[in-house]
Amino acid sequence: MLILPLPNPFSPGLVLEHLRQSSYGAVYKVEGPVARRLLRPPVGPAVPVGFDFSVAGELRIEGPDWAVAVARHIFALDDDLLDCYACLGGDPAMRPLLGQFWGLRVVRAPDLYEALLTAVLGQQVNVAVAQSQRRKFMEALGERVDDLVLYPRPEALVQVGAEYLQGLGISRQKSRYLVEVAMRAAVNLLSMTDFGTLTDDEAMPRLLEIPGVGPWTAETVLMRGLGRPDVLPGGDVGLWNAAQRVYRLSERPDERDLRQMSETWRPWRSYAAFYLWAALADPALAVGLS
Repeated sequence: MLILPLPNPFSPGLVLEHLRQSSYGAVYKVEGPVARRLLRPPVGPAVPVGFDFSVAGELRIEGPDWAVAVARHIFALDDDLLDCYACLGGDPAMRPLLGQFWGLRVVRAPDLYEALLTAVLGQQVNVAVAQSQRRKFMEALGERVDDLVLYPRPEALVQVGAEYLQGLGISRQKSRYLVEVAMRAAVNLLSMTDFGTLTDDEAMPRLLEIPGVGPWTAETVLMRGLGRPDVLPGGDVGLWNAAQRVYRLSERPDERDLRQMSETWRPWRSYAAFYLWAALADPALAVGLS
């Protein structure tokens, strides 16, 4: 058993609930305080890893030693949330969100391949449809160990091709995009190490070169794949709706408005966006803000 101390603040309850509900939790089995999933090592088949939050202040990991570094990334353990909250707390409209979601960290994909597949499958469809497509996709092609299933290996996705994916109910365009992502991953063009040396401004055009990756997808992948703390997916309609509710605006802001509003959130715009999404999905908070 590997043990990591949890930073302050960290809310296991909110993080686990996010895994139960979000697109990034599609690969997890959450049972009580334990979340299990498959992780791929640099070489070889995927292995099951358990993340146990049952002991206060600790994350207990059941898995290989290299899973510690992956866990630090997935659960954003190195993000300084106290500094983040000091920044965002300067915006009176954001303060209720900080109280509601205190200790909720941006949960990330372990690699760019998974982050891109998750984002592409979520393009231009509602959450229910996206989750249904993810399940079908993984059930048909994914790597499986016991009751855990993961997105398919890049080589397997390239081999079946786009036409097969259309048979799973995925649109023609998305099927092509998914295969394009897999082709790049298969030849190591989506290396976390290589992208890790790039600034946000340098990484964006690299991501935009991938067919099917527009600004929204690239910004989402920067935030939820590379773990960049100061990214705003400004074209996200959900963020416009959340901002209208949280700021009690008579009209819904557009991308330009949201980017102007977000200047006060720097250098923690990723967390502001994440909490706005959480507010949109939280019925209790929605009542309080209506």
